Amino acid sequence: MKILQNLEKSYCFIDNFVKSIEKNLLFSLEKRGRKSTLSVSELVTLGLLRMELKMESIKAFHAFIKLRFSKDFPKLPSYQQFCEGLTAAFPYIVMITQIIMEMHKMIGGFYIVDSTALPICSSILRKNRVKRDNGLGKVGKNLNGFYFGFKMHAIINQNMQFVSIRFTPANVSDTAVLDEKFLRGLHGVLVGDKGYISSTKTVELRKMGITLVTKQRKNMRKTPIHAKHAKALTKRQRVETSFSSLKNQFLFISRYARSLRSFLAQSFFSVLVYSMQKLNFDAFTFSESPQFLIS
Repeated sequence: MKILQNLEKSYCFIDNFVKSIEKNLLFSLEKRGRKSTLSVSELVTLGLLRMELKMESIKAFHAFIKLRFSKDFPKLPSYQQFCEGLTAAFPYIVMITQIIMEMHKMIGGFYIVDSTALPICSSILRKNRVKRDNGLGKVGKNLNGFYFGFKMHAIINQNMQFVSIRFTPANVSDTAVLDEKFLRGLHGVLVGDKGYISSTKTVELRKMGITLVTKQRKNMRKTPIHAKHAKALTKRQRVETSFSSLKNQFLFISRYARSLRSFLAQSFFSVLVYSMQKLNFDAFTFSESPQFLIS
């Protein structure tokens, strides 16, 4: 569902989640520091709208809201307070995204795992001058060469909906994140590229009820593959399409973030707006007790 076309419905959807989170976790953004003139639900809704409109400049977006939606948001704060509010809403973005991903795990079938680069600066030659990574960014390599920053590991289902994500420094290997926490609630076939080839990891996942299926390298001995697994392999590119949507349609990578928190917040905003557009709102039944969040 498009945020801009259904702004009121999107706000109500987000507001239900926010109220449930605060009720179950006894956590409220508005109880900390100076009270914002916008509610958490309004801040999250506006953050998602910015991703959908592909407005990289928060300042330009703030001016746009002030001009276009003055009746909907009459208490719009100053630009500086608005930026602080978007970043402060980060915990809610993470929790709402987690709730929706947990719902997508119920679909079953097969899953696809992959990772994508999250460069925090344009060149590794400038990495020593980068301060906003809090010293956590590392040098990694993908098909385009070396980069400095982070990477997002993600699992999608057959409907191209995210079911699990994890952010790590760029030098963390793809197989290293395949643990019980990342794969929680998943059963069946997990499709990956050649970077996930690992006999040790295959055995570990089999004990968890997950069959890891990857393409074989040219220097590997050819072994028979089940027809169902072969069909699943042909659909591995779907995860690349999901990553492309995040980067080309929803500002997944921030070029202007001034801190690691705001950098990651924008990435989560991007994942959430993508997930909401993949969600069937009419068939959605909201639960007021997302107990897995406090387990």
